[in-house]
Amino acid sequence: MLMLNLLYRNKGFTLIELLVAIVIIGALGAIALPSYLNQASKAKGSEAKSHLGNIKTAQAAYRLETNAFATSLGDLDVRVTGKFYTYSVEGTPTSLYAEHRAVPGAGNNDLRRYASAVSQPNESVLTSVICQSDSSLGSGGTVNVVDTTLACDTGSSKID
Repeated sequence: MLMLNLLYRNKGFTLIELLVAIVIIGALGAIALPSYLNQASKAKGSEAKSHLGNIKTAQAAYRLETNAFATSLGDLDVRVTGKFYTYSVEGTPTSLYAEHRAVPGAGNNDLRRYASAVSQPNESVLTSVICQSDSSLGSGGTVNVVDTTLACDTGSSKID
């Protein structure tokens, strides 16, 4: 009888052992999940950076060809199909600069905002910048133009 007890006693895990294993797995998940979510947001933001870079280049080429900035994305020779962002030419471009925006689409409020601008203060100089908002909250992600100098506005950082 004692031998039979020992055989059955060594099979399986105790409730304490199972609870400890579950707690360890939960702790590891709690550490890894925020890192994973941050990487997903960065991947979505790369869409905006890529498309704004293409728009900015197309706008510069348009300016060199026509001596004016395009007033809509349709005027530019660039295809922009955003899955997470909506893209636009901001306001009406002046004779000196044009600004573009990437605003998170519906259901993507946790993403940062982006903006780009192209400026031609004189015939021999063509400058550009891409800015991103410092956080997903609030506005930010805008370009400030002072005397034809492009700079990221308050709450934004220059990325290109």
